[in-house]
Amino acid sequence: MSIAGIKVTKQALEDYDAVKRGKQYRFLVLNLTDDDKFVDTMEKADREASYEDMLQLLPEKEARFVVFDLEYTFEDSGVEREASKLLLIFWCPNGTKVRQKMMFASTLKELQSQFQGISKTIQATDASEVDRTGIIADLQK
Repeated sequence: MSIAGIKVTKQALEDYDAVKRGKQYRFLVLNLTDDDKFVDTMEKADREASYEDMLQLLPEKEARFVVFDLEYTFEDSGVEREASKLLLIFWCPNGTKVRQKMMFASTLKELQSQFQGISKTIQATDASEVDRTGIIADLQK
């Protein structure tokens, strides 16, 4: 449970498992429920969805959590290889209301503990911080 007492719903955990193990979805967009007691799935995207599709769902003035199964190719000693990494994105743009920022920030550790197998957590306030090319470069370090 987070500092604010916010829990992850069973549905969100099942959806995460469907991304991680079942490769059923490309990404999930998660939000707090209206009563601010739970984190729940608000959007699920099929495997054909792109990174750009996910970016289009991020609001300008509200926070969100995103789980994204990032598949990419890279060169290793002259050989092209494929990789897949699970990302947890904490989207919190500058226009987000202070209360919502605090609720989401205090819930991040809970998500990290519940969503086992995340390769990288990204905290972003604008689109430049969730640039796909930059994230892939960072994953290869």
